[in-house]
Amino acid sequence: MDSFQGAVLSIKLKHLDEWNTARIDRARQYTELLKNSSYKLPAHVSDSECVWHCYVIETPERDRVRSALQDVGIQSAVHYPVPIHLQKAYAHLDYRLGDLPVTEALWRTLSLPSDLSRTL
Repeated sequence: MDSFQGAVLSIKLKHLDEWNTARIDRARQYTELLKNSSYKLPAHVSDSECVWHCYVIETPERDRVRSALQDVGIQSAVHYPVPIHLQKAYAHLDYRLGDLPVTEALWRTLSLPSDLSRTL
């Protein structure tokens, strides 16, 4: 890290607790708003603390949901556009869609925006 990056991070670190608290609050709001949906929501482990860098839902209709959100001006993110076993680098292993169902379920994840105030 150079001195400029260090200076920027030293300023940002002063806000870290505030930002983490805001993300925790947003995650609680998402959980409440989506509790009766068909989406698989992230689990909260009772003996740990999460600061919700990402709030990720699972849905087999990821692309449709993302498109619908985009249509109303809500950004979302897809971190894994292609499951790893179906990527070109692993083609020699001859995997097909359906061969790794857990991997494919996790592939269908969608990260919701961290700034909830812009979306509601």
